[in-house]
Amino acid sequence: MKKLISQISTLLMFFLISFFVIITGCKDETTVEPVYLTDEEAMQKIALEDSMVLSFDNNFNENENIDFLSKVQTQIYPRKVWRTAFLVSSNLNLVISGDSALGVLTKTFESTLFIAAAFDSTSILPDTLIQKPFTNTITRNIIFKRINNSPDPLENWEIIGISMPEGGTENSNVEIKKLTAFLPDGEVIEIDSPNEYYFSINSGSYNPISKLHFDASITLRIELTSTYSDSDFVSLTYGSLDNGLHMAQKKFVMTSSTWDGTKWNRIYEQTFTAHQFPGFYHAIVNVIPKQVLLDDTFPVESNSWGMPYIIIFNTKIKRG
Repeated sequence: MKKLISQISTLLMFFLISFFVIITGCKDETTVEPVYLTDEEAMQKIALEDSMVLSFDNNFNENENIDFLSKVQTQIYPRKVWRTAFLVSSNLNLVISGDSALGVLTKTFESTLFIAAAFDSTSILPDTLIQKPFTNTITRNIIFKRINNSPDPLENWEIIGISMPEGGTENSNVEIKKLTAFLPDGEVIEIDSPNEYYFSINSGSYNPISKLHFDASITLRIELTSTYSDSDFVSLTYGSLDNGLHMAQKKFVMTSSTWDGTKWNRIYEQTFTAHQFPGFYHAIVNVIPKQVLLDDTFPVESNSWGMPYIIIFNTKIKRG
């Protein structure tokens, strides 16, 4: 009897082991392989989530809290000017060559220029709000480098260089030609082709991004051309956090204007100061003809450049 029970137990154990092997084998056969992005999709994701790239959008979309401090005496009298910009499309056109890739990032913004104005020059407060819709297209170049050979392309590529962004409306009679930045350490940067001026990211060997300590200042000089005899409205927007707080705007001061027979060549200057919040930022220069502000029917024309910078966590920069 004991022998029979032992044989039954052995047989039962054999069936249990066989059943386990069969079930385990079935599970192995139905294992789902991971689905990875393509190289192009991975680089698109990396670019669109990059902190430096996103910092442009944060500062490009202004709000009504920005003041327009210069009074203009003509048809309408602007008291406050700001621009909203909502991203409607983003496309990264890539050319991959071996272990490197060049991407042209094109972003289209549906924008509205708001002009809080008065029709009476003696009125202190605005009595009308003029809204002018327009479309902005901004481009910048991004250089990628292969750093790995993982099955997951997201682990294979990193950004090593990002150009300055530039763009504006499709038809504009004002155009920025050159930006000169005077840095706190005495260095001077001159840029006349934003999409060809690259800043280093990670392991890149391009131009270093300006690093500012709290309360450090940069002076910007803008050289532009305009077909309009009246001076232009040149503004600087900077300092916005991801949530839109701490955004500031300054109006550039014109220091020179000369006529060359076909257009006006003008120079504007302004200085901005870093606040105490570390991170990536863009100082955005935006140029529009003054007629856009003075005439409620004049269509929006604009040209914009953006200069990236980093605020680092430290004490006030030493002088001298």
